[in-house]
Amino acid sequence: MCTSGASDDGSSRVPTRTKRSAATPPYSLQTAVPQVVQRPMPWGRPLSIGIAATGAPEVELLADDAGVWQAAVQVRPAPGAPVQTSDGTMVNRMCGPWLVSDFKNETSGFEGHGIYGWDSVERQYAGTWVDPMRRTIVVMHGKWDEAARTMTYVGEMSRPDGSRMRWREVTERPGPDVRVFRSFVPAADGHEFEAMTVHYRRAKKAT
Repeated sequence: MCTSGASDDGSSRVPTRTKRSAATPPYSLQTAVPQVVQRPMPWGRPLSIGIAATGAPEVELLADDAGVWQAAVQVRPAPGAPVQTSDGTMVNRMCGPWLVSDFKNETSGFEGHGIYGWDSVERQYAGTWVDPMRRTIVVMHGKWDEAARTMTYVGEMSRPDGSRMRWREVTERPGPDVRVFRSFVPAADGHEFEAMTVHYRRAKKAT
């Protein structure tokens, strides 16, 4: 649910009692329902139910990914290992200023879910991803390169042995309906290799 019970100053607003006139019947809609006042949100114009916030260019960039995408997946378990291929579907939607992603692999049944957005306090993109293979939540931080039309997220997490693992997730935008995702992780020798490549083609735009 994309809702908030607090006002923009952090306090909870309680409607004040309205004085009834003799012409106003008790418990009428006029007295029982407080007036709703739209307030400008920090990322753009006021929100309406089902409509993504617009205005901030950082949020508009994310909104460009809303819709249904067909995915051609390539996975490399290790450097030099045979490539494993499969097909999937990514469904992206906006929840306020946040991009919510739901992925389903049609070949294996694997699924994953992500949330990405613009952190207006830290002035950078932030995102997280969960799936059955992850046992912890990691908040990644990203940067958009306008010249290269590329978004790069960097994540870091602890391995079971206590060591730290750092990886990159790079998404290129060669066209409005094409995305190329690449995940770079460290190999056993410490060098980075491309463990996953996903070619996305838009099947349906968000309505």
